Amino acid sequence: MTSLRSARLAIASAVPLLIFAGVMDRTPLDQKTLDGLLQQTPGQRAALSGFVKYLPEQHGAKITLMKNNPDRAYRKRHKGLEAEILELMRVGRTDPESNQRWLCITLVYFHDLPLKTGPNVRGEDITTDEKGKTIRIGGGDYRIPKKSLASQTHKSPS
Repeated sequence: MTSLRSARLAIASAVPLLIFAGVMDRTPLDQKTLDGLLQQTPGQRAALSGFVKYLPEQHGAKITLMKNNPDRAYRKRHKGLEAEILELMRVGRTDPESNQRWLCITLVYFHDLPLKTGPNVRGEDITTDEKGKTIRIGGGDYRIPKKSLASQTHKSPS
C-alpha cells in the first residue's frame, strides 16, 4: 500500500508533467510528452518515477521512464555553464565576486572540478601568460584558455 506521503510526492511531481502536457496539447499523457519534459528538466526524472509507474498499473497508460542518459544531462549542464561564462564575459568581471564566480565556473567547465573548488583559489595560485591562466589546486595545474578570459579586467580574484 502506498503511503500518504508517497502519494503526495508523486502527485506534486506530476503537476509539471500535466502542465507540460497541457501546453503541448497532448492529453492524455503519452511517451512523447514525458520524454519532452525530461529533456527540458532531467532533474525531475526521479521525482516523476512514482507517478509514471502508477499510470500503467492503474490506468493502462503506455508510458515508461526510459533509461537515464547521463551524457544528455552532462551536455545540458555544460551548455548552462557555457552560457554563464559568456554572460560574465559580456557584462565584465570588474568586481571580486563576479571574478570569483567566473573562476569557479571555468574550472567546472574546462576541468569538471567541483564548483566549490574555485573559492579556495588564492591569487598566488594563479599564473597568467599569453595563452591564458594556470591555476594550481591540490598539486595539479589547470589551464583556462585565453579566449575565455577576453573581458577579464583583473589578473586574479581577490
